[in-house]
Amino acid sequence: MTRGAVVSSFDATQLEGGINGAVNRLNLRYTSSGLTAPDSIIIKLPAADTARRERANQSGLYERETRFYTELVSSINGRTPIVYHAEMNLTAGDHVLLLEDLQHLRAGDQILGCGEQDARAAMRYLSALHSSWWNDVRLDSIPWLMRPGEAATYEPMATIYAQVVELALERLSNWLPADIEGIARRFVPAVPWFFQTVGSGPITLTHEDFRLANLFFSDDDKTVEVTALDWQFISAQRGAVDVAYFMFWSLNTEERRNIENGLLEEYHVALLTGGVRDYPYRDFIQDYRRGLFRNLLTLFDVVGNISHEALESGPIPATLEAMSGRMQALIDWDCGELLPD
Repeated sequence: MTRGAVVSSFDATQLEGGINGAVNRLNLRYTSSGLTAPDSIIIKLPAADTARRERANQSGLYERETRFYTELVSSINGRTPIVYHAEMNLTAGDHVLLLEDLQHLRAGDQILGCGEQDARAAMRYLSALHSSWWNDVRLDSIPWLMRPGEAATYEPMATIYAQVVELALERLSNWLPADIEGIARRFVPAVPWFFQTVGSGPITLTHEDFRLANLFFSDDDKTVEVTALDWQFISAQRGAVDVAYFMFWSLNTEERRNIENGLLEEYHVALLTGGVRDYPYRDFIQDYRRGLFRNLLTLFDVVGNISHEALESGPIPATLEAMSGRMQALIDWDCGELLPD
């Protein structure tokens, strides 16, 4: 923001999303005209609901995103929102972020999914991010990152999944593809195996919530560029988890089947071009197949913990129906064959 710009007044508009906090757009008015200062910015604050706020703080969501914008953003090989101010009080569990408003960019539709051009741009973003942090010793000196391979991360997730799996299967029964039920139940004792595997080397810096709802696209005459936001889950783990997460949450099944192999090949080639060594394509594909289980965990966690009222109203049913159908990816890639006996 322009140094010396003084805001005389503003109005706030609450934005959709913000499951783990409050997100508002501030339309700004200044004491002087002719300033090269933004007309609007985004403010992110903790959730107003006390219980939700406490859960977010206990899991480190607010701390990770605030530290990302204060300590790490300049090291990211990819576009992120401009950060105007970031501050937190760990003792009080409070934080505030003032970020660039990306409404001038194109947002995606998570239910409809994106097309090939946007998906290729997303793969370029991930390959640049992952290759620049591949097995990097800097990861060891960032204690606030999520680390899926550690028991403190995977043990609570294993407990949650075991608690919600039957309720989630019941609630999604009309939409889930055939054969998912068996995989979902077999995955219960395998959750620690999954996290220990993806949390072991080769590891890199991952976004961990890389999906259309958190991406904005800019178009020019030659290409599409991605800007990624919502870095609350930033982690150190195998990069294929990000790739599998994007494919599931951002492509409908037909489009995924049509373009998936090409996207995976492009991502892997870009990794090698970016300096990654000793990571054959067959190893990446195995990691990708494992990474698809992350979507099962995420979807069932959401469904198992959502209220009955929310499940039957608003945009949530359409979203859950779309995402349930995309579980077909685990069948297409025979992911059940990976589960340990």
